[in-house]
Amino acid sequence: YGNPRFVIPPSELRQSRFSKRPKTQFCCIVFNNPIPNRVEILRKLSKYKDIHCYGAPFGNHFNGEDIKYDILSNYKFNICFENGIHPGYYTEKPIHAKVAGCLPLYWADENCKQDFNTGSFLNLNDFSSMDEYVERIIQLDSNEDEYNYFLMNRNHGMVRSLSAYGRNIDKYKNPEVDPLFDFFNSLIINSTSVISSIKKLIEC
Repeated sequence: YGNPRFVIPPSELRQSRFSKRPKTQFCCIVFNNPIPNRVEILRKLSKYKDIHCYGAPFGNHFNGEDIKYDILSNYKFNICFENGIHPGYYTEKPIHAKVAGCLPLYWADENCKQDFNTGSFLNLNDFSSMDEYVERIIQLDSNEDEYNYFLMNRNHGMVRSLSAYGRNIDKYKNPEVDPLFDFFNSLIINSTSVISSIKKLIEC
């Protein structure tokens, strides 16, 4: 949005002022496109507890990633469904939730396991129905020990090891961006397109 500063400094990707904030609220969702799966999970999960909604359909649209992180950081869960299912179509949504310290409630195609460690979030596509998915969310919310175990012990993987991307990765590292590599080291798996993009950014 015209500001060249990092919203989250690379050194704080694993533990930032957002992720360390106490999660006093249950769940939120941020979107402008009311696709059927988003509407369905809102209808079903809100029967259990209130879900706080943000975006154009709710009359509280905002601009700015810093505002988004500030909002997400208050919640245990963030519903971050993609706008649709297509192999290779994975956006910033689950990463924003993870960096803010939420447990991402995601929806993407099964091939996301090629880029992401699917143990670091709940993917609707791994469940047989929305009802089963909602039941698992309620189970985690009702058991604080299990929720914390899931959140903390699976933090080691949204994205898999960058070592899979080639032996020359070290030449792209420097003290200023090392934490960024380390963070993505815990998020990505095997996407040559991702590593290519990172290389191009650092070479600029």
